Amino acid sequence: MSNQSAHSLRLAIRTEGLWISAYIAQPNTMIGATLLGSIRRAACESDRALAARFTSLMQDAMRTVITGDVELIGVNPYPPGPPVEGNRDA
Repeated sequence: MSNQSAHSLRLAIRTEGLWISAYIAQPNTMIGATLLGSIRRAACESDRALAARFTSLMQDAMRTVITGDVELIGVNPYPPGPPVEGNRDA
Protein backbone atom coordinates (compact mmCIF):
# COMPACT_ATOMS: atom_id res chain seq x y z
CA MET A 1 0.00 0.00 0.00
CA SER A 2 3.01 2.25 0.27
CA ASN A 3 2.76 3.39 -3.36
CA GLN A 4 -0.79 4.71 -2.93
CA SER A 5 -2.00 7.67 -0.92
CA ALA A 6 -4.11 6.61 2.06
CA HIS A 7 -6.54 9.38 1.18
CA SER A 8 -7.27 7.76 -2.19
CA LEU A 9 -8.26 4.36 -0.77
CA ARG A 10 -11.50 2.90 0.53
CA LEU A 11 -12.73 -0.24 2.24
CA ALA A 12 -14.94 -2.16 -0.19
CA ILE A 13 -17.13 -4.86 1.33
CA ARG A 14 -18.72 -7.15 -1.23
CA THR A 15 -20.94 -10.21 -1.21
CA GLU A 16 -19.33 -12.89 -3.37
CA GLY A 17 -21.22 -16.15 -3.49
CA LEU A 18 -20.96 -17.86 -0.09
CA TRP A 19 -18.63 -15.17 1.26
CA ILE A 20 -18.56 -11.52 2.28
CA SER A 21 -15.14 -10.08 1.47
CA ALA A 22 -13.39 -6.86 2.41
CA TYR A 23 -10.91 -5.21 0.06
CA ILE A 24 -8.72 -2.12 0.10
CA ALA A 25 -9.58 -0.44 -3.19
CA GLN A 26 -9.27 2.81 -5.05
CA PRO A 27 -12.34 5.08 -4.89
CA ASN A 28 -14.04 4.25 -8.20
CA THR A 29 -12.74 0.82 -9.17
CA MET A 30 -11.94 -2.65 -7.89
CA ILE A 31 -9.02 -3.00 -10.30
CA GLY A 32 -5.92 -3.71 -8.24
CA ALA A 33 -7.90 -4.17 -5.01
CA THR A 34 -6.25 -6.08 -2.16
CA LEU A 35 -8.23 -8.67 -0.21
CA LEU A 36 -8.14 -8.04 3.55
CA GLY A 37 -10.45 -10.78 4.78
CA SER A 38 -13.58 -12.84 4.21
CA ILE A 39 -16.33 -14.36 6.31
CA ARG A 40 -19.09 -16.81 5.44
CA ARG A 41 -22.20 -14.92 4.31
CA ALA A 42 -24.51 -17.26 6.26
CA ALA A 43 -22.75 -16.36 9.53
CA CYS A 44 -23.35 -12.65 8.94
CA GLU A 45 -26.93 -13.19 7.84
CA SER A 46 -27.75 -15.12 11.00
CA ASP A 47 -25.95 -12.70 13.33
CA ARG A 48 -26.04 -9.00 12.41
CA ALA A 49 -23.77 -8.17 15.36
CA LEU A 50 -21.14 -10.51 13.88
CA ALA A 51 -21.45 -8.69 10.55
CA ALA A 52 -20.87 -5.37 12.33
CA ARG A 53 -17.81 -6.78 14.15
CA PHE A 54 -16.40 -8.09 10.86
CA THR A 55 -16.78 -4.63 9.30
CA SER A 56 -15.12 -3.01 12.31
CA LEU A 57 -12.25 -5.52 12.22
CA MET A 58 -11.70 -4.87 8.50
CA GLN A 59 -11.66 -1.10 9.15
CA ASP A 60 -8.99 -1.64 11.82
CA ALA A 61 -7.01 -3.91 9.47
CA MET A 62 -7.17 -1.30 6.72
CA ARG A 63 -5.86 1.37 9.11
CA THR A 64 -2.98 -0.94 10.06
CA VAL A 65 -2.07 -1.57 6.43
CA ILE A 66 -2.28 2.13 5.55
CA THR A 67 -0.15 3.25 8.49
CA GLY A 68 2.59 0.91 7.30
CA ASP A 69 2.58 -1.57 10.18
CA VAL A 70 1.95 -4.35 7.67
CA GLU A 71 2.03 -4.50 3.87
CA LEU A 72 -0.06 -6.78 1.68
CA ILE A 73 1.55 -7.63 -1.64
CA GLY A 74 -0.04 -9.92 -4.19
CA VAL A 75 -2.20 -11.78 -1.69
CA ASN A 76 -3.98 -14.65 -3.45
CA PRO A 77 -6.60 -16.31 -1.23
CA TYR A 78 -7.04 -19.09 -3.80
CA PRO A 79 -3.80 -20.91 -4.52
CA PRO A 80 -3.58 -22.89 -7.77
CA GLY A 81 -5.26 -26.26 -7.67
CA PRO A 82 -8.62 -27.94 -8.06
CA PRO A 83 -11.71 -26.01 -6.96
CA VAL A 84 -12.76 -26.42 -3.34
CA GLU A 85 -16.42 -26.57 -2.23
CA GLY A 86 -17.52 -23.05 -1.34
CA ASN A 87 -14.64 -21.42 -3.24
CA ARG A 88 -15.93 -18.42 -5.17
CA ASP A 89 -14.08 -19.64 -8.25
CA ALA A 90 -15.67 -23.10 -8.17
